[in-house]
Order: sequence, then C-alpha cells, then structure tokens
Amino acid sequence: MNATNSLTNKINVCVAEKIDIRIIGSLEVRRADGTDVDSREWRTGKTSDLLRLLALRVDHSVSTDTLVSTLWPSVERARALASLRTAASQIRHVLSPGCIDRSPAGLQLRGARVDVQEFRTLTATVRQLLGRRDHRSALSTAMEADGLYRGDFTAHNHFAEWAVAERGALADDRLVLLGDAAQAAIGCQEFRLAQDYARRIVDTDPFSELGCRLLMLARAGLGETSYAIREYQRCRELLADEFGVDPSPQTSDLYLRLLRGEESISA
Repeated sequence: MNATNSLTNKINVCVAEKIDIRIIGSLEVRRADGTDVDSREWRTGKTSDLLRLLALRVDHSVSTDTLVSTLWPSVERARALASLRTAASQIRHVLSPGCIDRSPAGLQLRGARVDVQEFRTLTATVRQLLGRRDHRSALSTAMEADGLYRGDFTAHNHFAEWAVAERGALADDRLVLLGDAAQAAIGCQEFRLAQDYARRIVDTDPFSELGCRLLMLARAGLGETSYAIREYQRCRELLADEFGVDPSPQTSDLYLRLLRGEESISA
C-alpha cells in the first residue's frame, strides 16, 4: 500500500469513527460504530434537548448555568443540577463514555459531526465563492448545503425560547442560501435550477424582493419574459396591499430593463 492510500484510509477511518448528529429537522443520531440510536434510548425529552444544545456548540463548552436555566428554568437549582448530571450520563451511555467532557466551564460535546456546523460552514463558503464569481463551485457547494436542510429545527420542548430562536436563525440562513444558490445558478446559466431556488424563496417569504428579482431573472433567462413581468406585478400588488409601498428601486429597475429587452441583466 502506498503512502497516499494509507493516508486516505486513515482519514476514512477517522470520519467513520465520528458520531453523526443531525438536528436540522428531526433528531437523528448515528454512533461511531455506524448503528442508529432509537429515540427511546434517550429516555426523556430533556436528555434529547441537552444533546441538541451541546451539538449546537459542538467542541465548545456550554456553561452549566446556561444548560440548567435553559432546560430546567423552574426547578430548584440542586434538583436541576442532578437532572443535568443524569441526562449527561444517559447521553454518554447511549453514545460513548468520552463524548461529553465536564470542566469548570461546563459541558462540551466532542468527537461528533453535526449537520448544523457543516451547514453553516458550507453556506459561508458559498458566499465567499460568489464574491470571487466562481459560480460553478458556489452552485455545487450550495446544493450540498441545501441537502443538509431536512426541515426546520425541532426540539422536544418545541416552543421553548432557545428552540424558537435557533429555528428562526436556521430558517433565515436557509433563505440566504437559497438566494445565493439562485444567483450562482444564474451565473452558470442554469436558469431552470435558478427558478426552482427562487421559487422556494417566494414560497417561504412572498414579500422577499430578492426572491422576486431572482425569479424574474430566471424566467427571463428561460426566455419567459412575460412571466418575469408578471412576477414583478405580483410583488408590486402584494407590497401595495399589505404595506402600502412600492417595490424598491432595484426591483423596479430590473422590471424596466426587462421591458426594454436588455440582454445583460443581473440581480
């Protein structure tokens, strides 16, 4: 076996030995040995939410005070600390004894691959690639990131303040990603794909002028200028009915350029 193959095999082994945690959408966990964790193994919803909180900050300590006040806000501190110890012990039992480190700073989840971390790394990379006008790489990376978003963030205590905040932040990140993906697809002249991404933006946020502009550009790129103009009219009517305002100058300027039939048009 040559040195390159040996190194590749070592990397593959390291990747395979990581715990895999997916928290975008429903919670899905795979142990380092490749076996899936049954949701009943957590025993309590608080345990699964503790895992979510630690996974959101994987490889960083989360203070004991933060964990206790977040998960057991109405419980006397001594009881809350005991519950935290029990929940952390159960996670170690289910995954591995060394997966959670305890220190004066708090608890830290280690040795795990978490989809949120990968998603945010990829979305940042997409933005960088777009800045360099590397549309093909940006589109490929955006598609990889989009594949990680299996649904909105969930939690056992679904409407807890921390869960609502995280769900909203990830949903916002997803909208930014969809916009970047559509722009990258337009840059690659993949107009059908750009249309799909832009449509998902306006389906989620009908008031998004960026989504409107990207959809207009995609339809124009497909030679469907009349549909692009209808999209502008939809956006204008919606903004007028709901807020009593006109589209931004940027959106209106794109509309006028489409009417003039300009060949070089961008968002």
